[in-house]
Amino acid sequence: MAYNFLKYLFKFAQYFYFKRIEIVGQDSIPKNEANIFVSNHPSAFKDPILISVNLPQTLFYISAEEFMGPPKVALFLERNFNIIPIYRPQTRPNELHKNTDSFRKSHEALSLKKSIVIYAEGFSETRPWLAPIKSGSARIAFEALEKYPELDKINIISMGYNYSNPHEFRSTFLLNIGEKFEIKRSSNLRKNDVSLLAHQHIQNTMNALDVENYKWQEVLQKIVRAYQTDTSLITNFNLEKTFISSLNTLKNTFSTQFDILKNKVLKLQDAIDKDKIKIDELIILKNPKKINFLKKMSNLITMIPGFILNITPIYLTKVFVNKKEFKYSFEGSMKFGFGTLFNLLWHALIVITTSVICGWFSLLSPLVLLSTGYIALKSWDKLKPSFQYNRLKSKLSLPHNISILYDDIKGEVDTLLK
Repeated sequence: MAYNFLKYLFKFAQYFYFKRIEIVGQDSIPKNEANIFVSNHPSAFKDPILISVNLPQTLFYISAEEFMGPPKVALFLERNFNIIPIYRPQTRPNELHKNTDSFRKSHEALSLKKSIVIYAEGFSETRPWLAPIKSGSARIAFEALEKYPELDKINIISMGYNYSNPHEFRSTFLLNIGEKFEIKRSSNLRKNDVSLLAHQHIQNTMNALDVENYKWQEVLQKIVRAYQTDTSLITNFNLEKTFISSLNTLKNTFSTQFDILKNKVLKLQDAIDKDKIKIDELIILKNPKKINFLKKMSNLITMIPGFILNITPIYLTKVFVNKKEFKYSFEGSMKFGFGTLFNLLWHALIVITTSVICGWFSLLSPLVLLSTGYIALKSWDKLKPSFQYNRLKSKLSLPHNISILYDDIKGEVDTLLK
């Protein structure tokens, strides 16, 4: 009961939290088969929530035990949300024997043709590259096949969580479900082979940068994203994938040109650091999204009612998350989770207070809050780029050398996209 309630609550909430959502490849997921989903893990518990609410399959999750809370809470999560705890040697060295039971539960789920989700890097970090894959998914698959003769195969299915910004309200989210490969008793794959193959497949579902060069390549990635005009997230993803592929080709084939581009970006980073300008601010100033006066006023007018009626839970969420200073990879999850909770409590409070005057009609107040709030968010999406540009324009003076250097790099980016 708790699972279904929260599933539908967060499924509804995601359309308010995100500006756009796309789920790609779900039709290719095998039905009534044993599946292990492997993926990146950029945003803590928001990642499993989003796959739960967007895929119809019954899912089991492998989770580090230390993040499941006190024993009674962990037991509740295990029984009601299909979460299987794993005891890691670096955090629970004296409880590793308990993993025997955790693996048994994983094997049983696969024997019943259920799906297991494993965040195969072994941790949650927000970064634009993929770490080596742990051997846990391979171990679970091979042991399940050995233990249950009726299982003829296990599918390893890659997924990529692609956020425009995993910790920003009104960002975009693309869940890219990729190719599968099968593990059978007759296959010659070893555990290490499975991990390497899974790593390759996950990388195909996300736009991962080169781990050795990601700090400066991330600047180029942000420039590419700033000039995307298509409303389709998967189209923009493929465009970005083309750019990263061209960048890797440049590195492997034309190393001199690659180094020249790298030095230009590093020079730009040094220049904006010296002038205390953030790269995101520079991109906004160089790519202004202006809106004419009439459209600006009409969006402001439609935004005001929803802003007034819904600003309280948004403000409380912001204050709470900022005050607690969560680990960076948890920030987006906390905003999503507590934002949903505070909005739910706010709606309940409005119903109770208005019932004194309106009686049963107070039950309609959540519809008013939700409809005006949704309209306000859509209006703000249109107004925000213009407001950001005008605010920065009045606050910052862009040095000529930075502007010229940026234009040069932007030209290089355009060439790589062709």
